Amino acid sequence: MPGFLVLLPWITAAKLAWKWGTAVGAFTGAYHSKLYSRKQLKCLLALWVALTGGVIVSAVLACGSHPISTPIIFFLAVCLLPGGELAACAANLAQTGIVEARCFDQL
Repeated sequence: MPGFLVLLPWITAAKLAWKWGTAVGAFTGAYHSKLYSRKQLKCLLALWVALTGGVIVSAVLACGSHPISTPIIFFLAVCLLPGGELAACAANLAQTGIVEARCFDQL
């Protein structure tokens, strides 16, 4: 187990970079697709930042109050972080034909 704990911070950093990279790509794609208005996109981005902040604060608090190893807590926190799902939602719905792109203009 101690050998795995040495690698866990690197695995966590790679997963974090991947999640944030996909989130940036999804928000950029959502901006260029024009499925969201500027106001909706700002609200989604604020929600994403709030969720990310909440998970980070929870991880920091958990490190101080639980006897679980810090690398394990941060790995679990990174697993809970939001990715690009919020931004990609409208594109996925429009792509499947369930919702037409113009429906998002009314929101």
